[in-house]
Amino acid sequence: MADFSYDLVVIGSGPAGEGAAINAVKQGLRVAVVDDRAMPGGNCTHLGTIPSKALRHSVRNTIKCLCSALLVNLVGSLFRK
Repeated sequence: MADFSYDLVVIGSGPAGEGAAINAVKQGLRVAVVDDRAMPGGNCTHLGTIPSKALRHSVRNTIKCLCSALLVNLVGSLFRK
């Protein structure tokens, strides 16, 4: 069995846990981060606000593109031929 020695164990790799771990490392501490996911980031990154914001941003940009006058004219000219 491996033997590990840490000065601090951070539970959760969400924004607060990640910030705590980074600050501790900057102070020279040996840090372990424990999370139930394989990827860091916590619920905010994987399930909550960040994916929701990305979806809203994509939808907003798609609507802008579809409603632009240039696209309307281009599509209209394709069907008029």
